[in-house]
Amino acid sequence: MKIALIGGGEQGLHLLSWLSTDPSTRIPVMVEPDRQALIYQVETMGFRWGETVSGGQPPLLHASVDAIADIAELDLMVVSSDDGALLAQARGVAPAGLPVLTLSDLAVCDSLRRAVRGADQPPGGPGASSEQLEELLERLVQRASWPAMLERITWFMQLVCGAPVGALFIYRGWGRQLLPEHERGMASCGAGERLLCRGAAQRAVDDQRIVQVTDTDPTGAGLEMTALPLLLDERPVGALVLARPAKSAGLSPQGFFSLSWMAIPLAGLLSRGMQMEWTRESAVRDQIRRGIKEIIGRPLSATDACRLGVEVIAGRLTAASCRLYCRGPRAAGWTAAASAPAAIGGAAQPHAWQGAMMLTSASLKPLLLIRRQLPGGDVPGAPGGNLLYLPFSLGAQGDGVLVIEHHDTETWSVQLVELLKEMGQLLGSMVQRVAPYEGVS
Repeated sequence: MKIALIGGGEQGLHLLSWLSTDPSTRIPVMVEPDRQALIYQVETMGFRWGETVSGGQPPLLHASVDAIADIAELDLMVVSSDDGALLAQARGVAPAGLPVLTLSDLAVCDSLRRAVRGADQPPGGPGASSEQLEELLERLVQRASWPAMLERITWFMQLVCGAPVGALFIYRGWGRQLLPEHERGMASCGAGERLLCRGAAQRAVDDQRIVQVTDTDPTGAGLEMTALPLLLDERPVGALVLARPAKSAGLSPQGFFSLSWMAIPLAGLLSRGMQMEWTRESAVRDQIRRGIKEIIGRPLSATDACRLGVEVIAGRLTAASCRLYCRGPRAAGWTAAASAPAAIGGAAQPHAWQGAMMLTSASLKPLLLIRRQLPGGDVPGAPGGNLLYLPFSLGAQGDGVLVIEHHDTETWSVQLVELLKEMGQLLGSMVQRVAPYEGVS
């Protein structure tokens, strides 16, 4: 999360301390017009207050809100000042659609934090009402894409609960399974901890209650995972897993109640977001189907039609690359039939080529999709992403596989995957009929 912070008084410093608990949060700019504010006094004392929330460099401390306009790709603006004129100026220079949290929103956040940690009355009383929470969440995710919505929700719940690790599971995909949709802070987690995280999420949904799982080693290290089921009218939407060091204080009964109370608007918000995502994905499927069939209906060579077809797929999916590989029944290996963007000198990307070569004829038929994470996927600011392999059969002509490099999506619906395989099969079959790739490795 990349945040612009307005206000350097007592509330601003308190907010800095709160945000510093999340190592992936960055505050590139902090605005305070009053030169007598606490933030300037702290700076004159030589305290390096900004390192933990800005990647090792103190944020730009500026007296004018105009500095916000120079910061690219902000996710959120937080105003920790009761100065109405300053708030109006900040809204005026903020990029269109940027969510803005005000002092009243921060008061709700503080109330939720105290309630979860058992230091306050349960939510629903004077501290925070369900209407206030719903309004806060709506502002936080306004105009956000599906990936941005998942990022902001997970980030918010991590901060409220003091959890450095968070993972959001959603019911979708093949057979409506509970699949990992988004995660934050899991770069240092091993395969065992990820498996426990998934298991805790499934148990929480199956039992329709909060589940806690502790994974410790002989030294007492490890994580305590709290899985929160997200239910809408008793129908499972997903589950949120929050993990803290095993040595930290566990949740009190009041904390369990508070989390359960917060799960109700979260489930509704995610359900609406999924409906919007499915609508968007349906439009993408229609565009891909129409685009490829239009290309095939034109008087083009099979090679050109195949190349334009994968360009349609890459463009509609906003994928970094899309490549189609084919092999004949007597071929020693795979060869690249088409790529988008076009490979330099006709050569395929080495990692994609190697991945296609690893697929065997035995593994093609039962699998819908194979996903391999690219390097850098768990590092903030690194491109990362996934290589998605969609193998399909070309019958007597051999086999094919679509290799798609994508940086945003982590799970796709079975309908989208089946369409992509169908389109890949259509393109690959056409190329194989004209120029079969026999004996090419």
